[in-house]
Amino acid sequence: MMQALVPANPETVGRLLEQGTYLITDFRNAFKEDPESQNTAFRALQVTGWKHTLIAAYGKYWAEEIHQDAERMARGKQK
Repeated sequence: MMQALVPANPETVGRLLEQGTYLITDFRNAFKEDPESQNTAFRALQVTGWKHTLIAAYGKYWAEEIHQDAERMARGKQK
């Protein structure tokens, strides 16, 4: 099992959730506006980069947990 490179403290996880929720919400709004635009593609890449950073820092399991929590929070913030 791969160990996390950075210890996950509640404050850091909270900031990561805020950031992920923002990025996911921003992507979904761009997708609704124009699914094929460069802006939408850029927003999708931001979400992908955020998730890859989580994997590098915390490992796949915790990255997926944080990502799923951010997805749930973003669903609550949709326009």
